Amino acid sequence: MTGVHGVRGELKVRPWCDGADFLLPFRRFALELPGGGEKRVRRTEGARPHQGFLLLKLEGVDTREDAQALRGCVLYFDRAEASLPEGTHFLSDLLGLTAVDPDGAEIGTLTEVLQPPAHDVYRITGPDGAEHWVPAVPEFVKRLDIENRRVVVALIEGM
Repeated sequence: MTGVHGVRGELKVRPWCDGADFLLPFRRFALELPGGGEKRVRRTEGARPHQGFLLLKLEGVDTREDAQALRGCVLYFDRAEASLPEGTHFLSDLLGLTAVDPDGAEIGTLTEVLQPPAHDVYRITGPDGAEHWVPAVPEFVKRLDIENRRVVVALIEGM
């Protein structure tokens, strides 16, 4: 949560996901105050996108001062309540996948997902520390198998 909006307790939230619209269906969030520790669950009374942020009204947060006290907290949602389109995954589900070539030979581990404007790029780190930067497009990513924790990639010279 980056700040407050208005005087009625609305929180200004910077989404760490596909955007504010993705967060609109959620009816409750767990709030973790800065520094970690206990999470408090609050019900949503209203939410709307605004200039790339989510303006969020939570139950029990009724004044600007209430909202200001939550500045810097991290909001979490229940993954079981999330509805992802077919063929999409949470980035956290991709991290740690074993990367193999089309013949099944191990290349390394998917250690990072970068998100430049055109398309995602997977960083695959080999057992020897070598890094491969693989565009997440069908020409290079042949199959994602989340259940078996594998990704099949076709590398080209210089990748």
